[in-house]
Amino acid sequence: MSGIRIFNAHRSWEDWVSMLIGVLIGFSPWLAGQQDNPAMLGNALLIGLLVFGLAQLTYLSQTRWEEIGEIACGLWLIASPFMFGYADSGALRSWHFLLGAAVVLIAALELWQDRTPAIASRNRSGSKSPDKSPSMPETPIVSPML
Repeated sequence: MSGIRIFNAHRSWEDWVSMLIGVLIGFSPWLAGQQDNPAMLGNALLIGLLVFGLAQLTYLSQTRWEEIGEIACGLWLIASPFMFGYADSGALRSWHFLLGAAVVLIAALELWQDRTPAIASRNRSGSKSPDKSPSMPETPIVSPML
């Protein structure tokens, strides 16, 4: 099992898949044939652009806040059929459930991969917290004025 390392490091294919999912989210009302609700259209376009943009930022900088933003977008996309009243219609609801779940899963995987090397390097060094030197007091000493 130690030879399988595909899930241990952040790979660029995950960011490319997230970008593709962002494009699919943006075009999902047209792919499902349900472009009659303007709020639903705006929501799909906005969330698609956000997922696409956050995936590009993750590809460039690999910080954690982008993955957290993608998770929030994916959860919003899953909840949006209930918020915008198209939970009864079949195709677009299914598209948004599946695409939202895919965004959440990929972002959670990326977040886990970015966290794992930090824990491993911290455990190798043996330090649990940053070193603080007790040489300087935290508050300055002020002499009373007479």
